[in-house]
Amino acid sequence: MELEKSFIHKNDRIASAYAQATVEDDYNLPDYKPDLMKMIDAVGDVELEETKVGSQSVFVQGKLKFTVLYRGESGEKRISSLQGEIPFREKMNMDGVEELDPVTVKAEVADLGISVINSRKISLRSVLEFQAECRVTTDIAVPVAVPEETDYEVKKRSHQVLQLLENKRDVLRMRQELSLPKDKPNGSELIWSVVDFEGAGFRLTSEGVEIAGTARLCLLYQGMEDAAFAWYETSTAVSGILPCHMCAQAEHYQVKICGVRPTVELREDGDGEMRLIALDLSLEVEISLWKEEEISLVEDLYSLAGELEVERKPEMLEQMLIKNSGKTKVTGKMVLDDLEEAIYLCSGHSRVRIRREDIVENGVEVEGDLLVDVLYLTGDEDLPLGCARKTFPFTQTLEAEGIDENSFVDLEAGAEQLQLTLSDGHHAAVRGEIQLNMIVFSREELALIQRVEEKAPDEQSMQESPGMVGYIVQKGDSLWKIAKENHTTVDNLRETNGLEEDAIFPGQKLLIVKSVPLP
Repeated sequence: MELEKSFIHKNDRIASAYAQATVEDDYNLPDYKPDLMKMIDAVGDVELEETKVGSQSVFVQGKLKFTVLYRGESGEKRISSLQGEIPFREKMNMDGVEELDPVTVKAEVADLGISVINSRKISLRSVLEFQAECRVTTDIAVPVAVPEETDYEVKKRSHQVLQLLENKRDVLRMRQELSLPKDKPNGSELIWSVVDFEGAGFRLTSEGVEIAGTARLCLLYQGMEDAAFAWYETSTAVSGILPCHMCAQAEHYQVKICGVRPTVELREDGDGEMRLIALDLSLEVEISLWKEEEISLVEDLYSLAGELEVERKPEMLEQMLIKNSGKTKVTGKMVLDDLEEAIYLCSGHSRVRIRREDIVENGVEVEGDLLVDVLYLTGDEDLPLGCARKTFPFTQTLEAEGIDENSFVDLEAGAEQLQLTLSDGHHAAVRGEIQLNMIVFSREELALIQRVEEKAPDEQSMQESPGMVGYIVQKGDSLWKIAKENHTTVDNLRETNGLEEDAIFPGQKLLIVKSVPLP
């Protein structure tokens, strides 16, 4: 016999995996690039092209894209840059996945090392980190009622559940066009650009999810005038809307920025001068929308007229326990150059790396690093630019009352309001904030009834059992448990023993009268 059921739509986390891979190769400078005399800085990014899921494994294929900032040959008195890419293919072991399972992979550059072989050749070695997750959208069948024609004793329980309305991954593209200020020289070639997306804010609208923030933009470009290069730094507000159909019904939402891919170009203005800055910002976004529902599920049942064989299946039900966020200030100093004095800080770039997140009493303890890169001007005509890096550790505890070892924590981290100031010619003071956004889901595993099969009653056993017994309540007993085990009902127990409520206590004496259904 099938019970009447409701369905809970949810994302099941089937499996996850973490892996590191080393990508290394030699790279020749193109003929049109000046000889490399001195390395200044290098950045890298991972572009995934294909993800293929096999049995207990995932294959990822993509490119490591890199940009090198360097000092060209002394005769040209210029700063130059080099872009390149190295293909890779990596296999990740991932227990629990099979072909056709949906797997998402996030990749980033953990470490990038570049050494100069000669003026026309560099050696590159990079460590890549991969985070893979398999989440399958499923419907959990929850029994909520028995057929009307049955005469069963039924125990029901109210349960608050989280119903997934929508889960999607998409790309939001935002475009801005800016102009170089009048005090900056005209440009001829973009050499280097750094773009940070900060202060992300999210809002549900009738059209979808609105995402707004600030793009902090730093440019190094070749000037048309006497200056070998020029530097420009600015910030601009950006926003956009990703369409979502279920925003109007959502009570809870989560928006994750999974990747930021900027493209910057210098273009001609109406006068034919290279003074326009075209910024294209692509945000890889994951959106989840939920609503809460209260359901009255059938927790247990039995029959006075016969035996019931109950088939159950364990299912994990989730509730939204808490959404919390916090900011951690990071301050410190970093060494620039022991030999040449810095005269101006051009740009600062930062990112956050989470190393550990542990569930503690009524909270989550987070430990990680703020990684800061800075470019600066020096007084050295042969090497007018320098680069410095430093890692600043941090620890923060976010409150989450009621959290336990079964809870699932979803944590996002980002850097905001990075400020760099020269302390002296060899040191910079660093100030910044780390934004932590957390959602905690409480989880409870329930053995849900799937189907019930009726069996003929054991009449001999029923006849041999006494019709009336005295019983002393034991620890862990309930009226339901006592009634089910002694072939009676909760109502009969209350009436026989003059009980006004279901609460009982160990040592309490009860009189049990067996219920016999009418023929």
